[in-house]
Amino acid sequence: MLFLQLLVVGLAWHLFGLPNERTVIDKIVAGEFNQEASILAITAGGIVVAFMVQRVIRNRGPYHVNQFRIYFTTKDTDVTPAILSRNLENNFHKAFANNRVARVCRPFSDRPEIIRFTLVLRLARLFQWAMGKERQEHVELLRPHSSDAAFHAYTLRIAEASAADWHFLSGTRSWCIAKTEDFDNYGEPVPLAEAFFLETAALEEFSFWTYKTVRRKHIERTWRDFLVDALMQINATASPITCRESGSSTKYKLGSRMWRKKRRRKWMKSGPEIEIWQRESAYGKKRIGLLQAEDYASRLFTLHLGIKRDYDWLVK
Repeated sequence: MLFLQLLVVGLAWHLFGLPNERTVIDKIVAGEFNQEASILAITAGGIVVAFMVQRVIRNRGPYHVNQFRIYFTTKDTDVTPAILSRNLENNFHKAFANNRVARVCRPFSDRPEIIRFTLVLRLARLFQWAMGKERQEHVELLRPHSSDAAFHAYTLRIAEASAADWHFLSGTRSWCIAKTEDFDNYGEPVPLAEAFFLETAALEEFSFWTYKTVRRKHIERTWRDFLVDALMQINATASPITCRESGSSTKYKLGSRMWRKKRRRKWMKSGPEIEIWQRESAYGKKRIGLLQAEDYASRLFTLHLGIKRDYDWLVK
């Protein structure tokens, strides 16, 4: 079935594929793109590319809200979450060097906030065979305030690609670093020592029907791998630690989901396996409005302002 779907997608790409860059430039010059909504970037060859933000679609769904988290300590006593978060943003592409699902680069020197993901799964190789090009996604990294310990990314699409919605996921993903304070008040994992946590969370949906065949485990693997390698980028002395479940974890669920622990590869090829805590809940087009009434919602939205903004837009 997947093979046939890829053939259909490949045919559609050739029939309704992206226009050449000259067409995009002409429309920019003619003023046909809203400059507040479009994001322009220049390739190494001097070609202008116009991107548009690809939001989740209202009244469609299902929407996925997920969290992936790792706990760690550092020997630097004067380091702050904001400093660690800035280190992560600056070295974001390096945290994907060993990722089993995707590679990341910054393809536009004039817009370093635009990140390109290239999928390296078997599915991506089939996609490349069917369509004659790699499966790539673009996002824009944004930090609401320079002092914040969180930043987020919106999915981007090339401005004239709307006929096919060539995107794996639409929506917002956010990354934050925080100290483990008041964790038990929200049913979060309890570290065995004073620590920080690095979390990535998202409000997203599949943006094209073909990619509903992709297993969620591949998305989980992407961000579990990322968290492990990200520790090496945010601080030279960062080291993962273990946690226990909170006594109030049953109250502060995400949908109906509690935190669950996953173990990943060993830290620095030695020592204990690394704990990744995660959970995910799916919301239909009617249920997504109920997220804001959940006990944990205020905590999620406080940690991830970018997700809060996208959610407010989705349900207004």
